[in-house]
Amino acid sequence: MIPATRGKSWTINECLYGDEETEKSPIPSFIKKITEIPDLLDTVLGIEGLVCGRGIHASGIYLFNDDYIEQSSLMKAPNGTPITCWSMEDNDLAGALKEDCLTIEGLDKIRKTMDFLVKDEVIEWKGSLRKTYDAYLHPDVLDYDSPEMWDKVANTQIMDLFQFETAVNKPAAYSRNVI
Repeated sequence: MIPATRGKSWTINECLYGDEETEKSPIPSFIKKITEIPDLLDTVLGIEGLVCGRGIHASGIYLFNDDYIEQSSLMKAPNGTPITCWSMEDNDLAGALKEDCLTIEGLDKIRKTMDFLVKDEVIEWKGSLRKTYDAYLHPDVLDYDSPEMWDKVANTQIMDLFQFETAVNKPAAYSRNVI
C-alpha cells in the first residue's frame, strides 16, 4: 500500500499527509487501513527505515577515501560477496561515492541506437563514439522540457528508457508532468 517513486518508497508521513514539495497526495486506502488496527501506526513508525533485505546492485560500486571498514560497514550477500550493510543514503552521509556502471546490454543499446541514428542521418557522426554520444545523447544535452520527447515516451515511441522500463521492457506510461 506504500507507493514507490523512481524506486524509493514513500515515507509513512508522505502516505498520511502528502508532501506539497514533491506533489505527493495522502493515500486514503493507507490511512483507512492504518487506523483500523490499534497501535499499528506506532509500530509502523518504529520500524520505518529499517533495512529489510539485502542484495547486490547489478552495477553499483562504492568508493571510499579511507579503508572500507573505517568509512562504512561490511557484511556478506547471500552468495558470499562482501557488501555494505548500510543503505545508499547512509553511505552517502558517510562520504562514500556510488558509481553505477552500465551493463554490456545497456552499452549495446546505446551503440546500436547511435548506429541507426547516424545511418538514418538523424544525427551526424562526430569522429568517435564519445564525441557523438556527448553531442546528442549525453544527459546534459537532452532537453528535459521538450513536450515532444515526453509525448514519445508516453506513447511508447521511445522503446527503451534506462531505469524507466516496466516488467515488459516498454517505458511506463507517464507524462512529462509526473517526472
